[in-house]
Amino acid sequence: MKTELHGTVTYISGMHFQGKDETGHVTDMDSAPAGVATVGTTPMELILQAVGGCTGMDVVNILNKRKLKLDYFEIKVDGTKRDQFPRMFEEINIVYRAGGPRITLRELERAVGLSMSTYCSISAMLKETTRVNWRCEVIEDAALTTEQIMDLPRPATR
Repeated sequence: MKTELHGTVTYISGMHFQGKDETGHVTDMDSAPAGVATVGTTPMELILQAVGGCTGMDVVNILNKRKLKLDYFEIKVDGTKRDQFPRMFEEINIVYRAGGPRITLRELERAVGLSMSTYCSISAMLKETTRVNWRCEVIEDAALTTEQIMDLPRPATR
């Protein structure tokens, strides 16, 4: 059975738009030259957040089914856009950083692999036009602050 989703995007002013889903959740979108304040995320940044959220939900679900508790989980998503129009993403790099009592690199990579190959609809759509790379890191001390964790050295992306 097919699932239909619906949304509405309304122009507010300048480059500010508001998106609203069927349940009433609102997302502000905006765009401006560098250094100019905005009231929302750019649509391209929303795509990066969407792929991170989509695959992240899969990973949490897979780890939960395996009874593996997460104490820390963060997904960093970076994209490189092409210079010419349409300025779509050429490459997206995703870094999964997780920690928990029984979280191993093998378990995390297994969950991410399943998400990226089977479950994440957004990454499946993006892969049609974009190189999507990913890598995993296990944080041994999940009690570290987010800033401390983000400062840890990172291995190369797949």
